[in-house]
Amino acid sequence: MNDFMKKLIIYYFCFVLSINIVLCQKQNSESDKKTQKIKSISQTQISNDWKLVDLDSFSFILPESMEDKKARGIDSSVWRFESDDIKLVIDSGMYKVTFPDAEDFESSTKQVVVDKIKGQYFAINYSKPKSLEAEIDEKDKQKPYLEAIVFKRNKYLFSSFWVQYKNPNQKEIAEKILYSIKFKN
Repeated sequence: MNDFMKKLIIYYFCFVLSINIVLCQKQNSESDKKTQKIKSISQTQISNDWKLVDLDSFSFILPESMEDKKARGIDSSVWRFESDDIKLVIDSGMYKVTFPDAEDFESSTKQVVVDKIKGQYFAINYSKPKSLEAEIDEKDKQKPYLEAIVFKRNKYLFSSFWVQYKNPNQKEIAEKILYSIKFKN
C-alpha cells in the first residue's frame, strides 16, 4: 500500500470519527437538554433572572430572556441562544473557530482558564476599525461587541463560545456567560 493510500485511509477514519462525535453529541444534547433556574454558580454571582442550560458536554448560565434558536452545524455541533441585544453561539467540533477580522478592529486576546480548561479569550470591538479599509459585516453592526473563548478539548475537538452584544455595558453579562461554562467528562 503506497503512502497516498495510507494517508487517505487515515483522513477517512478521522472524518468518520469526527462525524460520529458530532452526531452523538448532538443526539445526546437534544435528548438530555435541561433548562432550569439557578440562584448562583461557583464562578459568578448571578441574579434570579438567569437560567442554567445543561447540554451533554457542558453547561453554562444565560439571562432568562435568551432563547434557543435551534441552530444546525454541518460538521460540528452548533447552538445559538439569542435575545434582542445579546447572542451566544457555540460551535463544538474538529475545526477551530478563528476570528481573522480581529486584526482590523480594536481587539485583544489572552489565555484564560475556565473550569480547569485552558482557552484563548478574544474581545473585539467592531465599532472601532483600525483603518479605513476595515469592513464590518452587517450582522456585526447590529451587535458590534464580541467576547469569545476557544477551548481545545482534546486532539480532535474544539469548543468555541462567543457572545455578541449591542452596547458596552453588556460586557459583564458576556463575561458571566463565558466564565460560567462547566465541562463534563
